[in-house]
Amino acid sequence: VKAADYGRAGIPMMPNVAGPAATRRQIVLYTLLMAPVAVLPALMGFAGLAYLVVSVASGLAMIVLAVRVWLTTEGEAATKACWSLFGFSILYLFGLFAVLLVENGLGLMWALPKVIG
Repeated sequence: VKAADYGRAGIPMMPNVAGPAATRRQIVLYTLLMAPVAVLPALMGFAGLAYLVVSVASGLAMIVLAVRVWLTTEGEAATKACWSLFGFSILYLFGLFAVLLVENGLGLMWALPKVIG
């Protein structure tokens, strides 16, 4: 679905409301805020070492993909960058939740020192 389709339907999507450049900036900003927050469960003692490793590695990957979206503004490369970030974001959430489930379900909560809380 294209941004123009949302505009014709009167659905206020960010690229139609604020423009593509502002949308790309917000993608990077929110990704930079999200990645460290995703590590907090491990730092607060709610998740273990596996979650910490997965959240840091996948958070860094999300940042790289978001910066690629921000820097690639035209043509097919920009479309590919956006789809790559979108696709990875689905895997990112699935991966974080899967690691939490496995750690808790199998009792693999390796003791990490509680850094916060």
